[in-house]
Amino acid sequence: MSGIESFGRQARALSDPDSLVELETKEGLSELFADVDALLAEVVIKALHREAVIQVQRGRHADSVSIDGLDVRLQTVLDHVFALANQHSRGAWFHPEKATCKAGLVNLPNKFAKYPRFATGLAWEERARVLLVESPAAVFLWAAVEPLFEQLFVPFELRGRIVGMKSREDQIAAWASVDEIVSALGFDVENELKVMRYGGGWSQLLAAEQLDAKKCLLAALAARADGRLAARYRAYRLLPLIDRYYSKAKDGRALRKHILSRPLERTLAAFFGGDWLRLLRYLGEAPHPGEETVTAIPEAKLFVSGTRNPDEAGTDIRVPAEKNERVLLAIDERVSVLKSFWRHFEEIHSRQAAGTRPLWGLVEESGSVRIGSEETHSYSAQLYRKLLPAEVIAEVERLWGSIMLRRWPDRIVSEISPHALMAETFGPALQFWQGTALTAWFVCEGPMSRTDMAGLPSYYQDAIGELERLGSRIDPALFMELRDAEQRLGPAEPLREDVSSVEVAHGIKFEISISTGSRRSGFDHLRDIITRHRRSWADEYLDSYLRARWETELWEAARRHAEAIAERGTPPTPKQFARHAVAATNHWFGGDLSSFYAAIGVESTVRPARVKLLPADPLNFVKQVFESLGGRPWERWSVASDREEGLAQAAERDKHSKLEWLAEESVRFIQLEEALGRKPELNEFGPSGFGYRSAAISPDLQEAWTTYSTAVEAARQLPPIDSGEGPLSEAMADPGPLAILKGESDAKADRTGSSDERHWLRRLFDR
Repeated sequence: MSGIESFGRQARALSDPDSLVELETKEGLSELFADVDALLAEVVIKALHREAVIQVQRGRHADSVSIDGLDVRLQTVLDHVFALANQHSRGAWFHPEKATCKAGLVNLPNKFAKYPRFATGLAWEERARVLLVESPAAVFLWAAVEPLFEQLFVPFELRGRIVGMKSREDQIAAWASVDEIVSALGFDVENELKVMRYGGGWSQLLAAEQLDAKKCLLAALAARADGRLAARYRAYRLLPLIDRYYSKAKDGRALRKHILSRPLERTLAAFFGGDWLRLLRYLGEAPHPGEETVTAIPEAKLFVSGTRNPDEAGTDIRVPAEKNERVLLAIDERVSVLKSFWRHFEEIHSRQAAGTRPLWGLVEESGSVRIGSEETHSYSAQLYRKLLPAEVIAEVERLWGSIMLRRWPDRIVSEISPHALMAETFGPALQFWQGTALTAWFVCEGPMSRTDMAGLPSYYQDAIGELERLGSRIDPALFMELRDAEQRLGPAEPLREDVSSVEVAHGIKFEISISTGSRRSGFDHLRDIITRHRRSWADEYLDSYLRARWETELWEAARRHAEAIAERGTPPTPKQFARHAVAATNHWFGGDLSSFYAAIGVESTVRPARVKLLPADPLNFVKQVFESLGGRPWERWSVASDREEGLAQAAERDKHSKLEWLAEESVRFIQLEEALGRKPELNEFGPSGFGYRSAAISPDLQEAWTTYSTAVEAARQLPPIDSGEGPLSEAMADPGPLAILKGESDAKADRTGSSDERHWLRRLFDR
């Protein structure tokens, strides 16, 4: 380096990216960035030249992204520099676990080439929710590419999706940001931007002229894009980092944690691979004496083995005996109940016959309480209460009836839907086998199915992939056999064809026939194929699968704890760490964070207290709140006789819907009260959701909140509503699962036209 000043101090005195690039060349530092600059230039130039450079593949729980058309050298650069494991090895632990990649924004020029009128809307919608740990491409997009296009394409946002939504001051500031980036990149596009600017006469243009202006800007950006743009953009991003460093440095040294804001973390990840020491070498400065760059997280360990016998291989017990016993007992109890549930689940599905009710409702899917979750032809709310033994239901509600809320790790509060939490704990195996059985039933018995047998592998691809990762793969022969069997099902037959008639004049009758779908014979054959494969899967994998479920969740949380120590230098507080431990804690320890800490061998600084205010029957409680707020059953009208009646019907329906939501949210009100140790305030409950619906109680927001909180508290003190169905034990005494299902099915099938349908016809012709 030349002179007595470090490179960084010389660079800080510069005011524009071109000057920094020239200084780097002079000092022989530009080669440090040659590979990343080449990669960035390749992607940006292709994107500006209308190539769809970012590809998105959708997944059920997470998406994936890739960069199209990279040669072997640039793909190697991408994998080496931006693989998250490699950035971790350089001491960068600040990346988010998930990120939203704005693939459509990068592909905007391509969208304009194909769909010019709808390009900005399509670009905005094309987003991918990705796990950074699985994708170097996602890390590269997050760190380097998206910030460029977010700033460069602001004109298309201002004159497209958010037109008229920003104040004059905000628009002027936004255009200043545009001027900054186009100047940094060396793009002379003033003529193209002129008419799009605030006050440039945009509103006077016809729609076709506005579209032409956008196309002209994109063409100008593409024409001016060359190989130097990546170096210019990098320099533009580095100048604020350099300035920040020296504003905090003493004697040329500064701690990383004092320098890196969220945007600057992206800059470090983008151009130094997350390597703080590489940045210091670039600046020509020595590390701060107090700097500790952790390039590997402390080893994450579990101190339980899932077995009660310490002599078995693999047992690793390093916590006090009483804590270890508590942790092992918590896990063993839950695994035992999951196995018990599976045995009954398996038997019920294996005995289901054609012509009965579907088993939709045997596995709880909703984590909330819904007043309107009534019986339909296809769905039976809380069907498990009729089909499972009382002791299994009681154990599920005992073990999964309490949770930790991530904001209050010192409290154990009531879980609103223990059966949904149990199903979530069981994980993808239960989701897959329940879904596969339901698909077979609906394909055969109707009225329709979300997919067919051939579509199962695609529809359940996430669950199938997760099962394979957990070492419990689904045999591909299952899908082949189901596809073949589907081809041999009987022909489609109309299902439940309802006929209603009304005499509109003497001797003149109007008749309407409604078919609700179709059915095909052959369900028993599909059921037997699924049963055989399900039993084979369980015999081979169920034990190891359930062990892998709890071990994987605990290992993942333990790893996040170790990463937090690596990033901060000290263990995170329970409140800082709760978001990473919440799944494992709620699935396996009933919301007790201290038990989770014992499982990973960490001394807990929190002793959670169990608080229980939620009534034993949340559904009855919600119904009582609904009634006390003035709610009443909704009578659905088919046809309004005039406009006024229609408006009155719509207003009544709107009020009913809002009161229903408010009543259903009352369980969350109680949950918050348990966590806070007092009644929640409106801002803690959620002012936007409540405010939208509060007029159903009172036009005054504060008065509505007072009335609501009073109604919730009053309902909590009331005895349960008598449902008229008898005690739960009587429901369990029914003659058996199949008898229950068949009886309900026959009762439904006997109907030849609902009163609602006849009422619709009568009102239509009597008006």
